[in-house]
Amino acid sequence: MKRLLLILFCCCSAAAPAYSQQPPAQSAPVAAAEQWRQLLVAVSNEEWDAAFGLSTRLLREMKQDDEAKRLPRLRYIHMYAAAGRVTEGRMSFEQLEQALKDFKGKEVEMPYREITRDCGGALNFICPADGAKDRLFVSASNKSGTSILAFEYIGLKEAFDAAKHEGEQASVGGIIQRIVPNPNKSRAIVMRIYVAEGYVKLDRPEPQKASNR
Repeated sequence: MKRLLLILFCCCSAAAPAYSQQPPAQSAPVAAAEQWRQLLVAVSNEEWDAAFGLSTRLLREMKQDDEAKRLPRLRYIHMYAAAGRVTEGRMSFEQLEQALKDFKGKEVEMPYREITRDCGGALNFICPADGAKDRLFVSASNKSGTSILAFEYIGLKEAFDAAKHEGEQASVGGIIQRIVPNPNKSRAIVMRIYVAEGYVKLDRPEPQKASNR
């Protein structure tokens, strides 16, 4: 799980170099890159408070027309960190709902995960929902598998044959329709996320351009 998170989120921004001493003042791009680095470390280590605080700050500061297209991934990190806080009793379900209410109608992009034709109860895999080719499902959990942070339901714009891509890595995204905190307020299963207009990005190397020589 840690590796998959880093694969996705390291694509959001070039990693900032490590500094033995910070300069008195940083330019905006350098400061933002450092915040991204800190965020990736925090979410990978499941330091939920730190990840939630950093993602909150970046969401506030990042421009809507961000050229690197990081906002959809950042929204997912923010939801993931908020759910993590709930599992540890550091955020109530009411606070969770309030924190994520503005995400409805916004694009979200999930981390790269392995595709399987049948999840069969497995965690952090992408699989067809009830065998359909236009709907996908993910049970997103913490690394230990002790808490389901979200059941993710994705309605696709185009049919996708999971069986033909068994074992491949992919990132799924789309437009958030609903975020539904668990009405039973059980920390074992925090919320359900419903996504429409979904798409699948397969993790494949870009084809090399033919040489003119």
